[in-house]
Amino acid sequence: MNATQLKNEFIKWLIKKTGEEFSITNLFLLACLDEEIDTTLNSTFNGIPFYDHFSSEELMIQILNGWLSTAKSFLRLPESNVSISFRGIKVPKNEKREELLSQISRLASKQI
Repeated sequence: MNATQLKNEFIKWLIKKTGEEFSITNLFLLACLDEEIDTTLNSTFNGIPFYDHFSSEELMIQILNGWLSTAKSFLRLPESNVSISFRGIKVPKNEKREELLSQISRLASKQI
């Protein structure tokens, strides 16, 4: 499995779970998702790939929760840190942060 395949599977799963098209286009949120996908693919437990320890459903939930956690860790930083970049993308300015947190949190709440 590669990053593109896993990301496509995740987006299909999310569309199915939410009943909505995947509408996130913000480059910062997409960079956070890419980070979570890469982390998932490159992590192991006792030498066994992380993704082999979970069912498909559990894996998708793990990715969603990790994505939310990564995004929140940057979007909740104080205003003085707006010049921070993550994966080459600047963390959005304060006035945009609440909207982005709302978007991704809404997706997380619809997963069940």
